[in-house]
Amino acid sequence: MDYDKNTILAFVLIFLVLIAYWMYFSPKVEQRPIEDQQITHETPPDTVQITKKVESDKIEIVSDSTQKSEDKFYPFLVNTDDVPRDIIVESDFFRGIISTRGAVIKSWRLKNYAKPNTKKVDGKILEQNWVELIGPNQDFPKYFGKNVTDDLENYNYGNLAISLPTKFGNGETDKLPFQVEGDIQALSLSKTNPVDSLIFVLKLADGGTLRKKFIFNNKSYDFDLKLELKKISQHLSQSNYQLNWRSGLSPTEENLAEDLSYTKGYALPRKEIITFEVSDDAEEKAKPIIGKFRWIGTTTKYFGLSLVPHFPENADSVSTEALVIGEDIPLNAPKNLVWRKFDVGFKVKSFTGDMISHQYKVYLGPLDYFILKDYHLELERLVDLGKWLRQICIGILYLFEGLHKYISNYGVVLIIFSILIKIVLHPLTKKSYVSMKKMQELQPELAKLKEQYGNDAKKLQTAQMKLYKEKGINPLGGCLPTLLQLPLLFALYQVFRNTISLRGEPFIWWIKDLSMPDTIFTLPFSIPFYGDKFNVLPIVMCAVMFIQQKMTTQDPKQKAMIYLMPVMMLMFFNKLSAGLNLYYTLFNVLSLAQQMMTKTDITVDSSATAKITPEKVATLSQPSIKKASKKKKK
Repeated sequence: MDYDKNTILAFVLIFLVLIAYWMYFSPKVEQRPIEDQQITHETPPDTVQITKKVESDKIEIVSDSTQKSEDKFYPFLVNTDDVPRDIIVESDFFRGIISTRGAVIKSWRLKNYAKPNTKKVDGKILEQNWVELIGPNQDFPKYFGKNVTDDLENYNYGNLAISLPTKFGNGETDKLPFQVEGDIQALSLSKTNPVDSLIFVLKLADGGTLRKKFIFNNKSYDFDLKLELKKISQHLSQSNYQLNWRSGLSPTEENLAEDLSYTKGYALPRKEIITFEVSDDAEEKAKPIIGKFRWIGTTTKYFGLSLVPHFPENADSVSTEALVIGEDIPLNAPKNLVWRKFDVGFKVKSFTGDMISHQYKVYLGPLDYFILKDYHLELERLVDLGKWLRQICIGILYLFEGLHKYISNYGVVLIIFSILIKIVLHPLTKKSYVSMKKMQELQPELAKLKEQYGNDAKKLQTAQMKLYKEKGINPLGGCLPTLLQLPLLFALYQVFRNTISLRGEPFIWWIKDLSMPDTIFTLPFSIPFYGDKFNVLPIVMCAVMFIQQKMTTQDPKQKAMIYLMPVMMLMFFNKLSAGLNLYYTLFNVLSLAQQMMTKTDITVDSSATAKITPEKVATLSQPSIKKASKKKKK
């Protein structure tokens, strides 16, 4: 095999692996087999079903002959004249809205993260530009249909609502008016008030209560939810309750299709995380998963929700069922897109006693690996770093964020990072260049061998291998170093594509957000495989690749590769983020510089370029001829 064919093989292989890797880590992830988790699917007769749509402001409970005629809400003691009101909870990290109707979360905005295409003012994100995680919301009215945006109050309901299987029907409490202890109008956390709480109470007949206590921390994206159920067992048909999150998460990114593609449901029962996709099988998706869970949750590309149960150590009799339901809701625009929404919830069974007290931690914030890791709950596994290269990705993250501690601009961090990676890979790259250079020098002799043994593939191969041995050349020496670099390059691709650190971070001039393409204008038409966005960095990267190809391709028959590879890579990289393209552009520039410097440093045995004679060609295959003659004599 000659040099040019090896080069073509390497490029084609790299491109195919890139495409395969991209397709593997795209959102079409199959649900993991739950048999490996040693848990079971089951649909018990007392399953509390999650209601999909609220039709009125008042709960309707199926009656029977034993129900008290004077109170159709029995066993709940509610004042139907109570007007629901919103309580704002504000910390340094978020501003949330909790409604007294159901004591549920209806809005959750993060102060440190902005909506796409918004600017900071004096280094701060304006209030109207804080990203909203509860969906659907008013930030995306053109995407959600009129039937949704006209009824947001009723559509994004039921976040952290409690369902109770009362003796008189399915006791949904998400629409019932709760009372607020202390009659608090708003809650503000600060340095002087770092921890505070809100308590919502719903009274039941015969002295029972349902109490929901929210405990907030000023410097955290999570909060604790403590549930207390007093004297409630007598009103239940089965000893269980269900904690629900029903509105999913709102899309937050300009590239809506990509953001929605990352939306999944998750559960961690023991060690192996289970991933949920939207299912069209109504019966299958309604089945709960039974077992003991560390947490369940749902994510978009950059943000996530997780419910973490913390039951008492002596609560061995308590069993849980996780219900994760994915639903596709058609959007008005762009065409052929759906909002992927996941309902997640815990059903807690088999509790006893007049007082039940269970606590949950609720995380509602960024998918930042280091923030999540600090919880020591394996929440960092929600960050999409792949499976096979995950440990390499984690190492890259530590190095990347370590540099950022000393350099505030992530674009500069990417430049320094690319230089460091190039230094690490220098020995392999140089070895590849040296091998390719030597193969170039052997082209005249290889051509003569082909001419001499063109019709005898076996003799040609024997002569070629003898020539390689004489010159001390490995014919795959140009490909292997490149292939050995691929795991690191793929890991870099995975990290820079998914890390929230680059979201909203500017670099210089036209590069305003390293997590988005560096578009300078939009074409009035779309080019197949390329799109309608004119981005600068992919063009620069592919221009450098073109120069590299021109320097290394010698055979006129192979010159099509000079144009083919850069064009293919341009179509692939044009849709990727500016951060990724900045890194790979710099990597290619450094590779080109290294290639030019290595070219002047390489010295090849002068005998490799010596004029080859017919006698010398003949001797290259003599060993095989001698062996054959010896066998005949025997």
